[in-house]
Amino acid sequence: MRKIQNTPVQILEAVGIARERLWTSTLQQFAASKADQWFDSASPALIIIG
Repeated sequence: MRKIQNTPVQILEAVGIARERLWTSTLQQFAASKADQWFDSASPALIIIG
């Protein structure tokens, strides 16, 4: 069984438009708020875990 901290996470922001971006890391990094500086909370996003 895979440990939770190694579970992959992706954030896809503004999908389908010119400013589309992708952040890829682990659930441990996501939980530690490592995406906070990268992510624009005013922009629509899809978060994929697993």
